[in-house]
Amino acid sequence: MNDSGYNPKNKDWFFAKYKPNGDQLKAGKVEGCIKCHQSASGNDYVFKHNKSVNAEVTVINESWFNKFFIPW
Repeated sequence: MNDSGYNPKNKDWFFAKYKPNGDQLKAGKVEGCIKCHQSASGNDYVFKHNKSVNAEVTVINESWFNKFFIPW
């Protein structure tokens, strides 16, 4: 989410991270999110691609998610 004046140093972005069940893990000026999104091309913190996605959706279980994504 982009909110003018919230965080000018980082393009005013507000970041949030959620578990698969919808519980919020982090929100606001999340350093890990900021560092990753700073690498997005176009200097707008948004990752884009021109690939068409035509695939089945894979649902991951919470234990797998926690193993790989919770630590940071």
